[in-house]
Amino acid sequence: MSTPQDGSHHEIFEIEKSFREIIDQLESAGIDTRGIFLNADAGFDSDQFRNICIRQEIEPNIKTNTRIPSSAISLIIILMSSYTAREQLLSVQMPG
Repeated sequence: MSTPQDGSHHEIFEIEKSFREIIDQLESAGIDTRGIFLNADAGFDSDQFRNICIRQEIEPNIKTNTRIPSSAISLIIILMSSYTAREQLLSVQMPG
């Protein structure tokens, strides 16, 4: 868990600091977060949060916030990361 925030802040208030706390806790428990899929609701739909996930090698699966217009660059990044993940999965040889 990250440090609780005052209720008057939105979901992505100091998101990088809060997310880093969570990642640090997982890593200290021996959990490798690279390559995991992170599901989040529309309150976390921001270029900043998507970029943080990508830098951490985490696949963001964030519901689009329809109140905020999506940038074309974000869409391209999402499509590229999804394509890369799919290609990696397809290249894994099954034992047998």
